[in-house]
Amino acid sequence: MQKKILIIGAGIAGCSLAYFLANTGWDVTLLESQEHIAQGGSGNPAAAIYPKFTLNDKTYNDFMMKSFIFTTKWINQLGLNKDDYSFNGAIEILEDAYAQKFLSLIDESMRKKYLMKKDSSGLFFHQGGWVNPIALCRHLTNHSNIKVIANQEIVSIEKLNDQWTLKTKHQKNFNAYHVAICNAANLHQFDLTQHLYTDAFRGQINWVNPIELEKYLVPVDITSLNFYPPNYENKLSELGYGEKGKKWKDSLYFSFTETPEVVAPEKQASLDDLVGFLGSGPTEKKMKVQKKFINPIKIKTIWNAKFNNTLLATKEFEERLKVIFSTCDNSLLELYINNIEKNMYEIDDMAFAKSGNAKFKEFAERKDGKVKVNEAFAKNLSKYYEQQSKKNQEAITALRDKFYKKQNELNQQFKKAQNDHAKKEVEIASNNFAKEYEKNKTEVYKQLGFKEGPVYKATITSIGWNNIDKYVMDATVSRTTTKITFNGKTATITYKPFGVEVADKASYDRIYAYLLADGLYSFQRMNEQEAGFTEKLNGFFTYRLVIVGYKGEQAYLFQQDALSKDGGKIIADMKTVNADELKSALQQNNKMSNDVIEDLHFEKIKVENEKRVKENVKMEALREELWPVISPCGSEAALRAVTTDSIAH
Repeated sequence: MQKKILIIGAGIAGCSLAYFLANTGWDVTLLESQEHIAQGGSGNPAAAIYPKFTLNDKTYNDFMMKSFIFTTKWINQLGLNKDDYSFNGAIEILEDAYAQKFLSLIDESMRKKYLMKKDSSGLFFHQGGWVNPIALCRHLTNHSNIKVIANQEIVSIEKLNDQWTLKTKHQKNFNAYHVAICNAANLHQFDLTQHLYTDAFRGQINWVNPIELEKYLVPVDITSLNFYPPNYENKLSELGYGEKGKKWKDSLYFSFTETPEVVAPEKQASLDDLVGFLGSGPTEKKMKVQKKFINPIKIKTIWNAKFNNTLLATKEFEERLKVIFSTCDNSLLELYINNIEKNMYEIDDMAFAKSGNAKFKEFAERKDGKVKVNEAFAKNLSKYYEQQSKKNQEAITALRDKFYKKQNELNQQFKKAQNDHAKKEVEIASNNFAKEYEKNKTEVYKQLGFKEGPVYKATITSIGWNNIDKYVMDATVSRTTTKITFNGKTATITYKPFGVEVADKASYDRIYAYLLADGLYSFQRMNEQEAGFTEKLNGFFTYRLVIVGYKGEQAYLFQQDALSKDGGKIIADMKTVNADELKSALQQNNKMSNDVIEDLHFEKIKVENEKRVKENVKMEALREELWPVISPCGSEAALRAVTTDSIAH
């Protein structure tokens, strides 16, 4: 059985169910339609705890009594703050006749232990009391197996196969094999539960001699809050990166951290976390840097479970953080981080006094309260923040240096491979030409009746003097069919156009065509055209054709031996091959085949390097687009030169 469940409604019922399931190993997602948990009937400052009896139903009353006994024991054991509950007794005022009737339905031992008749009409439950529903729900949902997602109004429940799909008002879907509906009077809103009858009660209380209650904020899972700069995600969506996951967005955002004010993730970051997100790596260009902006890595430091159950893990702080981003003032952020034991409105006053920003005055006037934490915990958390910041600064600096070093190494490796390959290409081309020229010359001399070539050789000194070597050279260079006449005999060098058309050539990421001629030093690379490849075949050689293509990492191969010396055109029907099959087909234990393998290997290196460079350039452009979002205080812009080895293109 899959122990995952969706619970609709985060009042006392939903939060209690979530708590008990989570304690038995269930993975619980609690969906609340309002902005915070405990907002309906569970949003009162107090909920009375006593058994609610009914007439003429002993079974029901027994159940209520046992529920009452369980609840009082359970709440006493939860570890709630002592200001959030009390069991000093509860009174239910009834007419005397009703009171006596209720008492008669209750087991005597139970009656004596948990309640007694008062002189006035009604029942006194001496172990009854009250609990703060908001504090209770907050405590119950503070569990590693519980995820609370607010602002999720469910409009429909559907079942497909064995799984339930819950659809929200804003077209978001949640899926699970188990669903619990705990949304009180709204139970009947779904087709599945329309047949169930519910009554709605206001849940009001009368407060005698009221005193002002301290306002407590309701923390949520801090990772469910949005601590990105305003419009960060919108800008990414605009630029085509909206579908990227949170890990990617985090990595990109935190890469804007500037040293020496660097704070890296609590956990030691890996190179993979930031590769590609630090700009193009080593470049020789000026990079725009803002002198003043909210240090992204400060956000990273607090945006973790360490700060759960503090005022930083509240919707109220999320709201204030948007304003802090607009000020570009890190000291305002530090006010909230270092004063988590205070009421939110007190920190708002401090922020207004420091910045003069009227928005903080507006916040202060709302009198938002606190998340209760003891002073020792607050002090330790502040100390943790300072220490971790220093560690993280070192970590991200080292990570950045490692990235740049790696890019430089890759640049140098590619340059060496490129230079080595260029030398190899020159060697192949030079030796191929020399061998083709010698072959052409030998065959021409044979056709002219010379066994070992002419008795004389000389440079042209006058018109009419035929220099055979020159004609052979010109024909070899131009790859043109040429006739040479000498002493009444004619020799012919034949070059025939040859073409290959590759079916659906455009679908290949890269494709290469090689001619392997018997008697040449190495392969000849065919000229690539839109539909295929072309070359001129020398009639003195026998050619083998090899075409290799790639779609991603999948290789394709076409081969044909003994091409027609008349040239012409063929259609290449490429077939898929695995790496071993390709190597076996190419490797004929001769130098020419090995050169082809070496050439393909370099082409792969080149493609990978081009991909790396393009990605780096792409990321640099993205970062430039995001700068106004990361730092909206444009008037503070400055230019900083970052000079290193340039990326190899």
